[in-house]
Amino acid sequence: MRAGILIIAAIVWAAISAASCTTPALPPVSEVSGTAGSASSRNWAEAYGGAEEPASLSGFEETAAAIITQRLKAQDAAPCPFTQKLSAAAREHALYLLDKKDSDTVDPSRLLNSLRRHGAVDFIMAPAAISFSPVDEERVKKAADILAERAASEKHIPGPFRCGIGMASSEDTASISFVKVFRPVLFEPVPSSPEPGSTIALSGSMLSSDRKIEVIIGHPDGTTARVSPRIRRKTFSAEIRLKENPGVYDLELVTFRNKEPLIAFLAPLYVGIAVPAPETERLTPAPEDEEDASVAASVLFELINESRMSLGLEALKRNKQLDEIALSHCMDMAENEFVGHVSENTGALADRLHARGLSPSVSSENVGRSSMTRRVHGNFMSSPAHRANILDPDVEETGIGVVEMDSDLIVTEIFVRW
Repeated sequence: MRAGILIIAAIVWAAISAASCTTPALPPVSEVSGTAGSASSRNWAEAYGGAEEPASLSGFEETAAAIITQRLKAQDAAPCPFTQKLSAAAREHALYLLDKKDSDTVDPSRLLNSLRRHGAVDFIMAPAAISFSPVDEERVKKAADILAERAASEKHIPGPFRCGIGMASSEDTASISFVKVFRPVLFEPVPSSPEPGSTIALSGSMLSSDRKIEVIIGHPDGTTARVSPRIRRKTFSAEIRLKENPGVYDLELVTFRNKEPLIAFLAPLYVGIAVPAPETERLTPAPEDEEDASVAASVLFELINESRMSLGLEALKRNKQLDEIALSHCMDMAENEFVGHVSENTGALADRLHARGLSPSVSSENVGRSSMTRRVHGNFMSSPAHRANILDPDVEETGIGVVEMDSDLIVTEIFVRW
């Protein structure tokens, strides 16, 4: 590896959102094969959430964290305290990157799965990572300055935030991994492997001014259930009754900011089954060959109907007008660098439909960004709210738009019944 700083990855907010019975944002989930050192041997967290502890950092990690904190303060950006769980996961990721120093990009799903193993399940995140050689304080500071710029530049998602940073090094090379997450709530520990038929008590406190929260549980059979938590001042609580069927359930908590749904957390629950080995976590299939945007919409249409027909639901019809609305929204998101349902230019989905003279009796929307077409669909299906839109038995037609931005695909899916 050449001397000097080499940026391995600087990945902007990876987001997925769903609307109508709306929902929001998360990075991709994909297969994690063996990672270096502790990343490949760490057991799955017994519980998600729990106490938020300040990070215990090494000397170089402290140096990098201080530079990022100073940059955020200087630019009047929202503060981002460094926490233990996020930093432990970032350290695992940095260790993995030591063997990947010649890569141009790094899939953030590895970091995501490290976060899960440490019990952190934040799903709107901005990760970045840098490798450099030789290892000395000057280069650590230069690397940290680049990471600080990344931390301060991500402004389209409001706080509150939390940060994690971790460094790994060999004789002459080092990697630093950084992650900034959106964390609007703190919640009491939730077991990652509860018993079938048990009741999960979900409770916590809100760190933001949001006062609307929705809890969605995705069942192994593809169905979903919604729970409206009890909210009192800045605390919330809810009881979630699991079915007797064993399998993987998905627990999702959504907050709302100015009518825009934002995922507070999304966690797999391994109910009555063994949790996966760290090397073989949940797989979202990748294509052998990447499709461009013109082909990706057709692939997504096929995947939507495959998912529906596998559960005995009617296939959807493709609607050209809805395609045009979806594509226009994708172009708006790409041009204005956001991923969401509410646009400053066109409003919400209902506004976009009304502007075209369309008044469906049922309408919903999925919005997402990912590097692979099939991964977008896999991410939608992993989120109970997004999956509910795809598998809604009451919708009849769909419109799909896809545009390319920064080597990623920006996707909008619209579902309606007339």
